Amino acid sequence: RRGLSALLSKTVAASLQGFVDASSGRVMMVTADRRIAQVALFGGDDQDLLKESFDDMARDLTKFLQRLARGEAPTKTATSDK
Repeated sequence: RRGLSALLSKTVAASLQGFVDASSGRVMMVTADRRIAQVALFGGDDQDLLKESFDDMARDLTKFLQRLARGEAPTKTATSDK
């Protein structure tokens, strides 16, 4: 078992953003995202995986904000359970 665990590693990237009303200082919205990547022996380095994870998070946050700007509300199915 130890041999297999030595071949695999896990990289975790997490992001938490708070959107605050500048005039009142009130928090209006908070978003969180976490990505976990399993890396095999020849699967790339942590830096590449983190960059890809944060690029994906930024893209997904942009899409979410664009939907909100169009008046589309989040649904119960729009969760990280997928």
